Amino acid sequence: MANINYGNQVPEAHMTRGLPQFAFEYPPSEMQTSFYSWIYSGEGNAVLIAVAGSGKSTSIVNSLMYIDPWKFVTVLAFNKIIADEMKAKIRELATKLGKDVNRISARTFHGLGFGAVCKKLGKRPGDVEPDPNKLRTLFEEEYGLEIYDLYGSFVTKLVSLGKGRGIGCLVPNNPDSWSEIVFHHDLSLDSEEADEEQAIEYAKELLRLSNQAAEKGWNDYDDQIYLPVLWRLKLWQNDFLFIDEAQDTNPVRRAIARMALRPNGRLIAVGDPAQAIYGFTGATHNAIDLIKQDFNAVELPLTVSYRCPRVAEEMVRKFVPHFSVWEGAPEGSKISLNLKGALLKLTANDAILCRNTAPLVALAFRIIGSGRGCKVLGKDIGQGLISLIKKQKAQTIDSLEEKLTGFYQRESEKLIKKKEEGKAAALKDRVDSVFAVIKLLPENKRTVAQLILILDDMFSDDEYRKLLTLSTIHKAKGREWDRVAVLEPGLSPSKWARQPHQYKQELNLMYVRDTRFKQEHITLIEGPDQPEEKTNG
Repeated sequence: MANINYGNQVPEAHMTRGLPQFAFEYPPSEMQTSFYSWIYSGEGNAVLIAVAGSGKSTSIVNSLMYIDPWKFVTVLAFNKIIADEMKAKIRELATKLGKDVNRISARTFHGLGFGAVCKKLGKRPGDVEPDPNKLRTLFEEEYGLEIYDLYGSFVTKLVSLGKGRGIGCLVPNNPDSWSEIVFHHDLSLDSEEADEEQAIEYAKELLRLSNQAAEKGWNDYDDQIYLPVLWRLKLWQNDFLFIDEAQDTNPVRRAIARMALRPNGRLIAVGDPAQAIYGFTGATHNAIDLIKQDFNAVELPLTVSYRCPRVAEEMVRKFVPHFSVWEGAPEGSKISLNLKGALLKLTANDAILCRNTAPLVALAFRIIGSGRGCKVLGKDIGQGLISLIKKQKAQTIDSLEEKLTGFYQRESEKLIKKKEEGKAAALKDRVDSVFAVIKLLPENKRTVAQLILILDDMFSDDEYRKLLTLSTIHKAKGREWDRVAVLEPGLSPSKWARQPHQYKQELNLMYVRDTRFKQEHITLIEGPDQPEEKTNG
């Protein structure tokens, strides 16, 4: 985690004298004003440490109003939804304040990189559709289905992570680089008959084939940010470049950021080291510290939460000592309730969070069975469970149960022998999720097709479905609710987090979990309701 040291890191340019005044919807705090002053009259690069609920997006958008209209500015967002939301906020505020923001854009890393790739290939981005199955297809074509069954899943995941790490352009394409990725991400081979050294040789060859295919216009999503770095493409140059959710960047994303800056351009990386929870996707666990080091950036604070009540401050300071809530925050409450009592309180503005998926799926059926509607956040999670079902090639539910049981026993034994208990636990969570749905299927719907339909409908990211939300903590990041109930809190931190960076991410998950609520935190328990530990003040 970044070391917070405000005393000598706020340069003289932070003085607010001469700072233009804008009629923002909410008056800026002292920390926001200091940040805006640095944007307006400072120099160099910075990381803005923004705790949960501190007005991160608002601070980014408002700060853009202090940049000269002739400067080129890009805000890099983590996904298209956030980028589109940022665009709308920028335009809305600029219209209100009468500012010219024609040279300000908000886009994703992938969009920025892919534009350069398409330009090199002589194509328009709209005419090129990335192929998510590119690596699998290449591997099967080169080595056949038998080898794919032995190595395919491992090798394609390894190559995907290798692109994010910058194999062949940022780090050497040698066995040590690949082995470091295997170790860091706890990757496990698909079969006892497979060999790691051979798998790395397959990965090196698959990356070569992928890069060769990319030159002919066959790309996947990883290529969108990997190829600009590999090919040393010229990106659009910016006077100011903002990185949102900077704690979730990987080496290739940070390289893209450097490539998109003018020689004297200024980088502003905004994020929260304590919300770094995506290491399993390739994000660097100490990304904020690396940005500070690589860009010689000062560190600025945004450490007051305007979302959370006072009770949250007491809960999360053990994870993030510099976290605080604003002076006018309500007291809030922290209570324990059984499910019956919780459902009397929880509305469509609230959520139930859990470390794992399977308990949420089982709970969703209990809630639906009580006549109450709900949804489980994470369309991709549902699709992953459906993929697991289809992989078994079962014709009946009974056959599916038998095949899933055998599949889990075989795979978990292999993982445990390799001391990869965390992956065995993750596999169990997926299998248990499917069994939870099967257990509660009505007799007239006990078919594999119906099971798939139910899972497809249960998992959703649609905001228009105004229902009580059930979510894993990972999927809850970036969201907030009036009340948050925590299901099976003992699952955090995971007992399978064996490496220091994995354990730290488990603590980060608990911090994310306990900063999603605006009014009330509920711990779900079995048995009678418990008295309130903190009551509204």
